[in-house]
Amino acid sequence: MPVYRIAIVADPQITDQYSYGQTGLRLSLTNFITDQYARKNYWYLESLQQPDMVIILGDLFDGGRHWGDDQWYTELNRFRRIFRLPVGSVGTDRPLGSPSPAGADRGSTPPTFRYVAGNHDIGVSQSVILPALTRFQRVFGPVNYRLTVANHTLVILDDLSFGNTVLPELSRNTTRFLDEVATESDSTLRLLFTHIPLYRPDGTDCGPRRHNNTPINQESGFQYQNLVLEEDTATILTKLRPAVVFTGDDHDQCLIHHELPGPPPRRIPEYTVGSFSMAGGNMFPSYTLLTLTSGSQATFLSNSNATWATQLCELPSQVLIYITYALTLVLTLALLLWRTFVAVQYQSDGKLTDRYQLAAVEHIDPTLDTAGVRISVDPGTSYGRSPASPNCQPFREAKDDDHNTISSDDEASLSEEDPADYIYQHSRQIILRRAFLIQWGRAFGWALARVAVFPVIAFVACTLYFW
Repeated sequence: MPVYRIAIVADPQITDQYSYGQTGLRLSLTNFITDQYARKNYWYLESLQQPDMVIILGDLFDGGRHWGDDQWYTELNRFRRIFRLPVGSVGTDRPLGSPSPAGADRGSTPPTFRYVAGNHDIGVSQSVILPALTRFQRVFGPVNYRLTVANHTLVILDDLSFGNTVLPELSRNTTRFLDEVATESDSTLRLLFTHIPLYRPDGTDCGPRRHNNTPINQESGFQYQNLVLEEDTATILTKLRPAVVFTGDDHDQCLIHHELPGPPPRRIPEYTVGSFSMAGGNMFPSYTLLTLTSGSQATFLSNSNATWATQLCELPSQVLIYITYALTLVLTLALLLWRTFVAVQYQSDGKLTDRYQLAAVEHIDPTLDTAGVRISVDPGTSYGRSPASPNCQPFREAKDDDHNTISSDDEASLSEEDPADYIYQHSRQIILRRAFLIQWGRAFGWALARVAVFPVIAFVACTLYFW
């Protein structure tokens, strides 16, 4: 039996200056990283899953409701690049009626895109921004509509405008749309797609696939509302009587069931789809794959999952990837530091290279020959800062005041106290350490370059390929 595949993507919410209050280089870097993540994962989604349709459950942009037209269309081009949409269009002209023919190459035809409006796109409730709504509809299509695929009716609903008394016409439009769908034949199953999750009592468990331990409770504020109001939820479910509901906005997975009285009674599952963005506050972004097979209402009532099935598809955690990179980098650097330190120490064996030894001979003590052996000098020649300072005269044989020859023991004692000799020994140790550090630094640099060359090339190649 042929199937129709729908990839449900929630809250891609491409970043901008409203996301973290960033500007300049920091904003450009954030946008680059998050765009690359979404673009790469959508490429794999389309290549591996080969969906016939992609439905985005709102919040296409983060600050879309605030932007003027110039910036909005600039960000729209980013959105098109991420989801591989042709410039000048946000979808394709592919017919929506039937699944791909049996045996056809799914990858040969790009999927059709359908969109749900989100509060970050147009606002919510009393704060819906009319110019933003008008612009959204001009580019992405109406906010309330339905279409039929594989003998299922997909209902896309604007639940952001319920109860809007500032722009009451918006609320009336949604109500009229619900009434129209309610009067139609229910011979096909209805699947509801909307942005804000439907009402449930506070504390309702979201199931085992949720990463955040807190439930979705009713809260609202400036330009956000966690749940549709209870009375509006009852109206939606009673009029549409959907087989399943898909919502977004929360950025994390959640599965609950709504009990709908009959006739006949129905238990309606609601899947809240996690955010597709790595910047959505969810460690594991995700999307949901919905598979439809041709069926009927009678088939559905006899077997609740006979004609549709869902699969949660989690994306790689970019945060954990970065943590792994950091730990690997620290470990690699530590091993390279230790290895090159031991190697240079073993090779040098505490000896200076000829170049540094020559520097020590030429610049520290003029009484040394090129082999580092002290030579005899005229006792009358003075060295050091003070002319004719006896303490600064290097010699092999020294005389006391009575011109008697000093014993070898006394000479050794005197040499130990000789400032010139002390300066020489101290400077020589400094040069030894400096030579060792230079040799070790060079060895470490070459080792690091050899280790890093392949990852750097791979990173650049992958970045250019996906960009």
